[in-house]
Amino acid sequence: MTRLQFWRFLKDCQFHHKETTLMEIDRILAPDKEATDIHSPLDKLLVREFLNNIITLAYYLFREECLDNCKGVLAWCMDKAIKENVIPDSCDVQGYFLYDPRRAVNALGYMDRCWEVYRAVCSPNKYAPYEPTLKMREFLFMLNDYRLINERLTPKRILEVLSADDPMAYDHKDCNLEIEMTFLEFFEALIGCAKIYVTEEIVKDPTTPRPSTVVSHSQTSYSGTTPGTQSRTSQREDDSEDPGTTGQASPNQTGPSETVSPGPRSSSEVTAKGSGADTSKLDVSGSQQQVDDGQQDDSNIAVDEKAGDDGRQFGMEESQPTLLQSMLSMGAEQEEQLQEELEEEMDEETREFNFWTHQIHIFFLRKLFPAYQHMLELQSGKERVRLEKEAAAIQAEKQREERAKAIEAARIAQQQAEEAKAKEAAEKAASGESVPDVEVNTEARPSPSRSPAKGRWDSLLSKADR
Repeated sequence: MTRLQFWRFLKDCQFHHKETTLMEIDRILAPDKEATDIHSPLDKLLVREFLNNIITLAYYLFREECLDNCKGVLAWCMDKAIKENVIPDSCDVQGYFLYDPRRAVNALGYMDRCWEVYRAVCSPNKYAPYEPTLKMREFLFMLNDYRLINERLTPKRILEVLSADDPMAYDHKDCNLEIEMTFLEFFEALIGCAKIYVTEEIVKDPTTPRPSTVVSHSQTSYSGTTPGTQSRTSQREDDSEDPGTTGQASPNQTGPSETVSPGPRSSSEVTAKGSGADTSKLDVSGSQQQVDDGQQDDSNIAVDEKAGDDGRQFGMEESQPTLLQSMLSMGAEQEEQLQEELEEEMDEETREFNFWTHQIHIFFLRKLFPAYQHMLELQSGKERVRLEKEAAAIQAEKQREERAKAIEAARIAQQQAEEAKAKEAAEKAASGESVPDVEVNTEARPSPSRSPAKGRWDSLLSKADR
């Protein structure tokens, strides 16, 4: 059993109705409480691990209900879980695709890309072990970012899809968008949205590509780990029948009306034997009939040409376009007749399955995956712009540092030049003190003579001042 199937088992047994989400159950059952890869859908569980998980989960959910006088708390909790959850609901497989092996094989062909989308929109948990998680609110934001919400797929319809297996999400009055989603819930929610988003008009559009209803096991890593998704009901598929072979898809098929809840899980819907083989036989017989008719027409034309004379041959050449047109119209009528016979031979169950295959093919390959790829391109462009801005900021910082270093070097050089000039001036001044400047000045410029009368007046003025 894989973890994806174990999740479906827990939801079928309604263990998540005890106010415990599947993400919390994974944390409870994780052997390593510090590991961050505890929600991988491809993890395999052995029988002993499966039983150990049920016992641990039963004790965690029902230990508070055990009375004080009861003997064996673990046995009492296990007995209660088996009687109230496992036995009544374990064989009634619910969901949007795992209840039918054909739908499971076709849906799991898109699992790898959806797992990539899931990991891209997850964000780290705020609490230990800080593993990537996705909440229902972020799921709605993702659909809004991918432009998938329209007049048909409204937020209310999305809440109805999310609450099909989890009543805590939406009760037509209040909603709780803080619930964490495992990959199973994410994948089934996308399939539920595809059933609403893609209508009969879109499927019948001639420009819409026709998907193949045969999905190879090599298309998904999940199908490579398991031989095929089988139901837990008492139904048994024929060993000689290929679970991936289904009927031929018809462009003019009519599908069921839009619904939110998963389809009925009757035994007639789970097994549809022989539909693919009968359809292939019809295709082979129809193509063989067209070949025989074409050969017969060619032989008739050859006989007419041999029996006719030259005039008739000339008339035959003129009438060839008309004959070719009649042959084409006859081939088209035969093809329409074969198509009608094929639709009559297909039962309602096969027609519904083919319409469902068209729905998920159009939704995933023409809507979800291109939108995800476009979002990746936008994010890569945003990251590229951010890196360019960071590089430009680093370059500008380097240029500022270089300019600051240049300015500092120029200042230091100027200061050194000034210090050198001052030192030179000081040296010159020190060397100039030994030269008698007064004697030189007296020799170059003689002192003026003073008269005796002026000297007396000067002395008298100095005395008066005193």
